[in-house]
Amino acid sequence: MSKADIGKASASLSTSKYTYTGSQVKPNPVVKLNGKTLVKNTDYTVAYSNNINTGKATMTITGKGNYSGKIVKTFVITPKAPKSAICSLYGYDDVKVKWSAAKGASGYYVYYKRSTSDSYTYLGYTSNTSAKKANLYDGKKYYFKIVPYKTIGGTKYKGLQYKTASVYTLKKLSAPYVSKYSSGKVKVKWSNIAGESGYQISRSTKSSGINVVYTCRTTKGKSKVISAKKRKTYYYRVRAYRTVDGKRIYAPWSSARKYRLK
Repeated sequence: MSKADIGKASASLSTSKYTYTGSQVKPNPVVKLNGKTLVKNTDYTVAYSNNINTGKATMTITGKGNYSGKIVKTFVITPKAPKSAICSLYGYDDVKVKWSAAKGASGYYVYYKRSTSDSYTYLGYTSNTSAKKANLYDGKKYYFKIVPYKTIGGTKYKGLQYKTASVYTLKKLSAPYVSKYSSGKVKVKWSNIAGESGYQISRSTKSSGINVVYTCRTTKGKSKVISAKKRKTYYYRVRAYRTVDGKRIYAPWSSARKYRLK
């Protein structure tokens, strides 16, 4: 009795891409011939090659028992997501995202979105482990998504996993509210925002002047009592800042609030 040629069968996988695990990746094919689903290790055997590292792997299906011949299929092993990612500001509305290298990755696709958005916007791809996006909306929370890819024969195969990180941009605050606290002192109040490391208060005798009189190192502070001379007009401003790698990133100063302590 002649054996059926398994080379005429169809062999399919659940997907063409699999994620790197550090061990052999061995997907099981579904093999059909003339409408019949063949049985692994009874009707055929499967051997794999180049199926550990990222890249193109090969599967060889060899007929067994009543079947002869071979089918050769390939599939792609893509990188795992980076283990870590972090966003930081390099301007009050400018974000830098950094991530750890993913083993076997040729590069990374980078996406971003506001927290209120349903979908990500494509930023670009890079072979580096960092990217920047400038001029985002002020005072908003942003998410960045990092998707590794593997280049094979000039084609970039996007990974199935990704890593995200988030950050708040800073914003220009409204003019502070100033009121008398006691003789020789005023209370300066402002609206607390997310993502800051603290605030600064400016008090000047000129409407356009800037003179920092207090730095509030807190993420919860929203008022401060400071001294002021009676019967003298001052212009008060406030701004938020964030400390990044020991350096302060400042939001723009608020508009001025004019106040004279009686």
